[in-house]
Amino acid sequence: MLKFSPRFVDLYHQAETAENAGNFDLAGMGYRAAEEVLIKDFALAFSGESKEKIAKLKLNDAISHYFKADEASLISTDVVRINGNDFTHWDRPQGFDLKAQLEQIKQYLNIYITRVDYHLMIKNPPVTRNKNHDSKSNK
Repeated sequence: MLKFSPRFVDLYHQAETAENAGNFDLAGMGYRAAEEVLIKDFALAFSGESKEKIAKLKLNDAISHYFKADEASLISTDVVRINGNDFTHWDRPQGFDLKAQLEQIKQYLNIYITRVDYHLMIKNPPVTRNKNHDSKSNK
């Protein structure tokens, strides 16, 4: 993941640091920001669309556009986006539980991270199929 999206990794670790220091609002905002970076890096690597087009998309629009056919990614990224937004807005839902929402954000972000890892592994396998036999080389 570090080579694929270094800014995501940096933001994720900053959010973890904030969480571990008890700064739950900052952590929630940080995880949500990390998700946006990962989504847009994923789009750049897999969509064939330009960086300029991807950069112009709001997070909600990017999720709808890139994951309309991938229900697991669509749902997991929406949970992080919506709950992450609750950490940034002045008015929160009644009964908002910082720690519980933060745990939920991390759980659903991990679902999306797993989806990205899956796509990266399929795109870059450690072995290739040779016409005559399986091989770890391209000979």
